[in-house]
Amino acid sequence: PLWHRLEHARAWYFFEQANRAFADGKSSEGLLYLANAYEFDPANYQIGITLAKNYQVGQPSHSDAVFEQLMREHPDRRHATAQDWFRALLPRGDFDKIATLARNELVAGSDHASVWLRALLFATRQTGKEAPLREILDPKSANTRIWHSVVELELLVRNGKRAEALALIARPLPDNAAVFTIYHRIDALIDLKEYFAALDLIGKYSQRLASDPQ
Repeated sequence: PLWHRLEHARAWYFFEQANRAFADGKSSEGLLYLANAYEFDPANYQIGITLAKNYQVGQPSHSDAVFEQLMREHPDRRHATAQDWFRALLPRGDFDKIATLARNELVAGSDHASVWLRALLFATRQTGKEAPLREILDPKSANTRIWHSVVELELLVRNGKRAEALALIARPLPDNAAVFTIYHRIDALIDLKEYFAALDLIGKYSQRLASDPQ
C-alpha cells in the first residue's frame, strides 16, 4: 500500500539523519532521529538494532525493551540479537538479565550453547541465585539435557556437597558430552582443591581437549 511505502521512506529519512548526527558528534539528536525512524518502521531490523545499541548507555530500560521486541519479532535473527544484547548487558553488570537471556538461549537450542552456559554460570555466580540453573534441569527441555550433569555439579559444589560432587565427577562422561563438560569438571576439581585429580582428568581427555579448545 502507498501509506506503507511512505512510512518506510520516512523511516529511512530519519535513519540517515541519525547517522549524520552521530557522525557530527550530536548523540542526543541522533538518538531522537533513530527513535522517530523506528516509530515509522518498527519492523525494520537494522533500524531497531541500531536504536537498541544506542539506547544502552543512557536509557538501558529502553534498550532492553527494543532488544526484547527484536528477539520476538525477528526469530530468524534471534541468536545474533541475543549476542548483541549480551554485549549491552555485560558492561552494565545486569547479571539477572544475563542469566535470563542465557537460560532462554540454551532452551532455544542456540548453536553457541556452551558459550551461553558459561554466561549463565558466570551470571548466577555473581547474583548467588540458583533458580535459573535449576530451570535448565527441567526434563521437558530437550535442548538442555546435554547440560544436566554440568548444572548438577555446579549446584553441588556451590552448596558444599563435596562427596556428592566427587562422585558425579567420577561417573563416566556420556558419549554425547560436550567438551565444556570436561573443562567444567576440571574447574570443579580445582575448586575442591583436588589438584592431582584435575591433572589426571586433563591427561585422560587430552586428545578431546586438544581437538576442541574452548
